[in-house]
Amino acid sequence: MKTANVKIRGVKPFLFHKFNIETLTSSSLIKEGTTGNNFNEWKGTFFYEGTQLYMPTSYIFATHKNGSLNTKVGRGTIQKTFISGVTVLGEKCYFNRNIFDGWETMEIKDVPKDSSLPVYVDIRMVVNPNTKGKNVRYRLAMSPGWETDFTLEFDDTLLSNAQIKKICIDSGKLQGIADARTLGYGRFQVTDIEFSESS
Repeated sequence: MKTANVKIRGVKPFLFHKFNIETLTSSSLIKEGTTGNNFNEWKGTFFYEGTQLYMPTSYIFATHKNGSLNTKVGRGTIQKTFISGVTVLGEKCYFNRNIFDGWETMEIKDVPKDSSLPVYVDIRMVVNPNTKGKNVRYRLAMSPGWETDFTLEFDDTLLSNAQIKKICIDSGKLQGIADARTLGYGRFQVTDIEFSESS
């Protein structure tokens, strides 16, 4: 077994989103705002510890699993081998960004909306693909320049260093992480990757 310690830097904004169990409970019956326009939705859709923002390592695995489709093996891709032979170590990937002070009680007029700021609230119209109705989405976002690192452990009898590196690079260029990936958000570049024997 080997490990790849990978550092990445965002080249596109990162839009947070997370599943909340409350959406399946009775508490979801009590909603704020109006249908399709709840300003406070963003307050429950990001991960933080203290003030530092982070994402679960499951985001990393999902992105690289999809990115592995771009590495061809024979007539197919390396994706099944990646799924079988790679794990992401740890549970959290911490960003070089912090949530702004006072966010818990901020009203819409007070939140930072300037996309050049390190952390801001992204507000945009989206279309529900099922109903074709238009909704306003409020998501916490990080401007380009966000950074994090993670460690992949992989079976080096199944995958080579070169293949792992290609998957990481392709995932950043072609997939991205978190929300609005189909719009090109969450894209990143690999700034460093170091391989070592797994202990």
